[in-house]
Amino acid sequence: MGDCYMKIALCSDWYYPKIGGIATHIKGLAKYLSKLGHEVQIITVRNFDENYKDEDGNVIRLNASTIPGIQILSPLNLKQVKKVILEEKFDIIHGHHAFTPISLYSISLASKYGFPTVLTAHSLGMGYQYGIVWKTLKPVLYPVKRAFDKADKIIAVSEAVKQFMSHIVSHPEKIEVIPNGIDLEQFIYAPNGKKLREELDLPPDAPIALFVGRFSIRKGVHILIDAFKHVVKEIPDAKLLIAGKGFLKEYLKHKVKANKITENVKFLGCISGEILAKFYAASDVFVCPSIFAEAFGIVILEAMASGRPVIATRVGGIPEIIDHEVNGLLIEPHDVKELSNAIIRLFSDDRERFEMGRKARKKVEECYDWKKLIFDILNVYEEVQTPQIHI
Repeated sequence: MGDCYMKIALCSDWYYPKIGGIATHIKGLAKYLSKLGHEVQIITVRNFDENYKDEDGNVIRLNASTIPGIQILSPLNLKQVKKVILEEKFDIIHGHHAFTPISLYSISLASKYGFPTVLTAHSLGMGYQYGIVWKTLKPVLYPVKRAFDKADKIIAVSEAVKQFMSHIVSHPEKIEVIPNGIDLEQFIYAPNGKKLREELDLPPDAPIALFVGRFSIRKGVHILIDAFKHVVKEIPDAKLLIAGKGFLKEYLKHKVKANKITENVKFLGCISGEILAKFYAASDVFVCPSIFAEAFGIVILEAMASGRPVIATRVGGIPEIIDHEVNGLLIEPHDVKELSNAIIRLFSDDRERFEMGRKARKKVEECYDWKKLIFDILNVYEEVQTPQIHI
């Protein structure tokens, strides 16, 4: 990519204070585009969290109507999207998360007015590998599919997502896989993180497993809690740290109590930034027990960047990241016994754990560093800036 300066809009309903992989991805992409001299504006919905303040001045927030617990964009609100896009005169409109209003409307509108467009698909549908399911649903998905087809290029964050999207779009050949990136500067690579434990009020010598994610059925944390009961039987001082939030919180706390492992499990709440980086580095292993539709898993990259082996399930895009028996362990979803055995194995073998952690960090440096991936994104931008004909 040359030295051509661009003005880029990153459009998504999913941005901070909402926490998750999409928000992390957009923030990282914006940071590294800006470092290369491009002007970036993040177009997202109004923030209803009074305690949250945007750190940067590059966030444009649009009004959103609300129904209990949900933000929606009404036709009136969508006029704001049009106003921003036409007034700002962007060189690239880049939508994030394929099935959300701001992303889809931005792509459709930008295409109508001749702006180059890119859509990044971050998610999987259930049964994503079964083309017949999604081809059957095409009539229902027509308005969404129509917006997908208006994107000049689609980026899928994993091969699994590419497979899913190829069942829906009219031209699968315009889908390119570029994985999520990781900002290595934000993570602590310390093969032995015990020095951090005193600061975090964690036991100095107990083996520690960490989970980070939403408390939803899909993330499988309830299965992890059941598995940890068996871990504690073998290793009584083992600890499980659970970071996140979600509607299953009280159920999970009840499950911990029912399994009689209250002394072994600690709920950290919703943590991020420097504090989360310290917890990665202070833990021995990271566990991602998702049971379906995990498109990628940025938290897996974060743990690997911290030099921690990951135990995760063979679902979605996860097997594309973790090399079984090399930088982590892959297990079957729902399998409590296999999960507990994997945790016990890595807790019990310091040498194997450290070696897997070293190789995990190496893979992130080679394959997922934003400093390298940013040029793959820029190549896509350059490609879509050639004259397009929209039908």
